Amino acid sequence: MDLKKEDNVPSSSAILQIESFGIKYRIVKLPPGIHCASQSAEVAGIPIQRAFKTLLLKSKFDKFLLCSLPYTQQVDTKKLSIVSNLTGLSMAPRADIAPIIGFECNAVSPFGLCQALPYYVDNQLLEDRLVYLGSGISDVVIELSSVDLLNSLHPVCGDFSK
Repeated sequence: MDLKKEDNVPSSSAILQIESFGIKYRIVKLPPGIHCASQSAEVAGIPIQRAFKTLLLKSKFDKFLLCSLPYTQQVDTKKLSIVSNLTGLSMAPRADIAPIIGFECNAVSPFGLCQALPYYVDNQLLEDRLVYLGSGISDVVIELSSVDLLNSLHPVCGDFSK
């Protein structure tokens, strides 16, 4: 379902930052209560290969970074550790997510963070013209151009999934 601002979708710092960059985007409301990415994508009409999750990772020395990769993939922490120069990377505990980035764990976006973090993107994002990412709001994703994402956030791109 496509939504516009007037459709009572609350704004978020992610949406505000996207707008401040002048990026064209589309809001897609996901069905509530479905916790499986592939099922949500199917119901919302989103091609699953274009759906990306953004993960907060933590090093053994308490340094954080973000990584966006396809929903269907897992992060390869060994490869990401080499590129980021951070050892002992693992998923950040749920309790760290909101205080570090300002979003709930199921609404993480690379846009509108409450603090600057290194950002890494899996090369598979480069394969699609349009991608879907978290919006900072549960059950709402943003469709935008992968080129706009790359040009606005300047992530490090690489093979970070397995």
